[in-house]
Amino acid sequence: MKTRKSLILLLASLLITACSSPANKPNSKPTELKQASESRTIFSTKSADVNDYLAFAEEYANLSPEAQKQTLNATNQQLATNANDLLQRFKLAMIYALPSSTLQDGQKAQNLLLSILQENQLTNTQNAYAHVLFDYVMALNKASKSGREDEKRIDTILQKNDNLQNKLDSTQQKLASTQQKLEATQQKLEAAQQKIDELKNIEKSMGQREVSPKK
Repeated sequence: MKTRKSLILLLASLLITACSSPANKPNSKPTELKQASESRTIFSTKSADVNDYLAFAEEYANLSPEAQKQTLNATNQQLATNANDLLQRFKLAMIYALPSSTLQDGQKAQNLLLSILQENQLTNTQNAYAHVLFDYVMALNKASKSGREDEKRIDTILQKNDNLQNKLDSTQQKLASTQQKLEATQQKLEAAQQKIDELKNIEKSMGQREVSPKK
């Protein structure tokens, strides 16, 4: 919730700045505007306002995972009908970009936003919003890549530790086996020594009998 509110506040401040700057576009006659619009790619029959994007982001964040999937399907269906629908293209990018989305995919969001920005068909406020969202996604992807690299390094270290632990366990098993053999050998030596002592005692007893005087 805090992340979403922070993003919305940041976007709002940029949008206010963009709205306050002049567009610096020459005036055109109605016929000229019509010809220009026909000669370029048309995003959508409806002029999407940035407030629509912010409203969608707020509503989408409160949806259940299943409802988010349904929203994704509906958005793709509308884009299948009109691939240049700017509102739906932004919605799709947000579905993949928003931190509250269970369908988050930073690379897809980055590609979608890059495609929108490269066409240079946006108003000042749309352009500001697209750049902020694009920068956010880039930072997210960079952090995700760094996290994956850290995980790989950690996995490598853990694997090495496991290998060392296995070697240590194997060495300890060999030592335990050697110790058992030593103990068994020691027991055999003690048993042999006991037999030797018994034989010596027998010999000593027999010798004493032989030298004892006859009565």
